[in-house]
Amino acid sequence: MKAAALVIGSGLGGIKKNPFFPPCAPEGVNHQEFFDQCRAPACHLVARNYGHMDVLNDETKGIRGRATYCLCANGKAREPMRCFVGGAMVAFLKAYLGGEMLELWSIRGNPDVVVPIEVSEACFKEFQEGHLDSIKRSEDCVG
Repeated sequence: MKAAALVIGSGLGGIKKNPFFPPCAPEGVNHQEFFDQCRAPACHLVARNYGHMDVLNDETKGIRGRATYCLCANGKAREPMRCFVGGAMVAFLKAYLGGEMLELWSIRGNPDVVVPIEVSEACFKEFQEGHLDSIKRSEDCVG
């Protein structure tokens, strides 16, 4: 069974937040490695100034909640990252399931127009079997 893959990475995932713990997504075991292992069709988007835990709720209660701010490098706010992830998922599904490319291409070509955050990388691996055959291989990344 073939399925499309959307990989969303955080630009701050490889940065240590404190001297006691390693980065949350160090090089070699992060989103880039996962995308490199994906077969087409696949899309890789990287949120430049956001961290691994920035998809969580703004208010995280208890010791576990506080730990989410201490263990990983974070962006200034979490809501923009959550909005980006939701929008990217919808755009990807529209492209893969319905062939509607406009929103996905907008993320690649002009991220400030469509999404609430800066996208530092947007890569696509070709879609197969007639789906989105205009998408270029990952070597043609923007970012």
